[in-house]
Amino acid sequence: MKLIISRYKYEGLIVLLWFVVIALINPVGDFPLNDDWCYAKSVKNYIETGELILYNWGEMTLVGQVFYGIIFSKLFGFSFTVLRISTLLFAISSSLILYNLFRLVNMSKCVAFLATLLCILNPVFLELSFTYMTDIPFYCLSLYVFYYLLKYIRSKQFKYMVFALVACVLAYSIRQLAIVYTFAFMLYGLWSTRFNKKHFKITILPFGVFLLFALVFDFTLKTLGIAQERYNSKFYDFINKLLHFNKSQLIYSVNLTLTTLAYLGFFLSPFLMCKLQFLKRKLNFFLVIVYTTAAFLILKHYNYILPSLDNIWIDFGVGPFTLYYETPHFKKTPSPHFFTFGYYLLTLLGLFASSIFIYEFIKALRKYKSTNNAISQFTLTQITVYIFPFLIVGVYDRYLLFLYPLVLIVVLHDYTLTLNVFKKGILTFSIALLAYFSVAATHDYLSWNRARWQVLNQLTSTGVPTSKIYGGAEFITWYHFSNENKKFWEEVTPVYALVAEVKPEYKVVKQVSYSRWLPGKGNLYLIYNKHLDN
Repeated sequence: MKLIISRYKYEGLIVLLWFVVIALINPVGDFPLNDDWCYAKSVKNYIETGELILYNWGEMTLVGQVFYGIIFSKLFGFSFTVLRISTLLFAISSSLILYNLFRLVNMSKCVAFLATLLCILNPVFLELSFTYMTDIPFYCLSLYVFYYLLKYIRSKQFKYMVFALVACVLAYSIRQLAIVYTFAFMLYGLWSTRFNKKHFKITILPFGVFLLFALVFDFTLKTLGIAQERYNSKFYDFINKLLHFNKSQLIYSVNLTLTTLAYLGFFLSPFLMCKLQFLKRKLNFFLVIVYTTAAFLILKHYNYILPSLDNIWIDFGVGPFTLYYETPHFKKTPSPHFFTFGYYLLTLLGLFASSIFIYEFIKALRKYKSTNNAISQFTLTQITVYIFPFLIVGVYDRYLLFLYPLVLIVVLHDYTLTLNVFKKGILTFSIALLAYFSVAATHDYLSWNRARWQVLNQLTSTGVPTSKIYGGAEFITWYHFSNENKKFWEEVTPVYALVAEVKPEYKVVKQVSYSRWLPGKGNLYLIYNKHLDN
């Protein structure tokens, strides 16, 4: 028993941490969050009618997401709480495979544990774990694909390739993006070793098999009339923008690249800062200062200062925040808002820390052909292939989740030095600070939504039609969206509306308080617009 406890001590600590976090945040609440109303609507419709309908809100495959929701709903009954718990199981599984992935690439147990904490306590990851969004299931399966492909590269045992393909198929049933994983493996195989027929066949086989599956899968969806109207629209947009690449597209892509680096640098800075030795050379120090300054000025000029990517980390909290008369892009949380200069500092920190990753990236590229450098070779290829389409068509902060562990692998897979007391202290403090913000922000997000839906349900129970209630984007879409009505939002007149901040012209009919752990007052207000009540 002692041997088992010792062997799986860190995995046990990770699971224990999840139980604590779940208890603190509280996932209970029968209401949608963000876009998960759409996926839940498909689940609910199937449970009630036996018919599979994918609503025309996105462009994903989505079938896998809906069917695992159906399984959970069949077992435990349909509710958003049940669907949320199904996502939390994926989140916990993601954490465990993360730790094992870091151990696979030769990180010590302590470093692997801290690196895992840094990834799972990211506010974007944590908030999404308490929704029925597609991001966490897809992320979890993506990690399994990457883990087993690395296992195959290191051992050449074909069973790991089979495991990777199974995980990739499951991931593809949620999002088409899964195809980039086998494509990256093919590129890695073609670029990293000399050409021979046997190696060529083994290298292209996974991508060829998966491409055939993807084509059959897509054909089946379209033949059965299940595919959403905008299915694969991002792919066609990507091809179109590449074919018509111009100056404005270049500026857009440069800004997305620098913003992505700032996000990666900021959220991974506790570990990245452990590898500052390269700055001892004056030239390196000079180049880093020039890069950080120039990149910051570009982002400031084009208004890409953190947090500039929709739509999870928004201002001083997480979101999106979708209530009446708020910013149309849902980038602000209720007051107070973080001061602008503070975000300048966070952006500078992110860009500065990203220079460490860039340095490691360049160093790894220089020895790309090295036979003992398979980990960096494949990881660098995977990072490049994964992020490139997003830098052309646009990226949300949640799309970057898969990159955080990969960047850590590039930077830390050969990190054999033992962390000294000072570095452990800095890491522990940084992770604890991140944990506070992420847990508190996610708690507040669930809390104000719980209060929101309590008010909305009370209104509807008194006979007020949903067409006279502006309860936020999720409320309107849940009750009024349909594949037939292209302008469903026009059905709603905001006779009653929920707001977070009161303006002089508002007539407040009810104030609702909610539990808030971050600074600020936890209040929502129900207002009545008499002039709209016909």
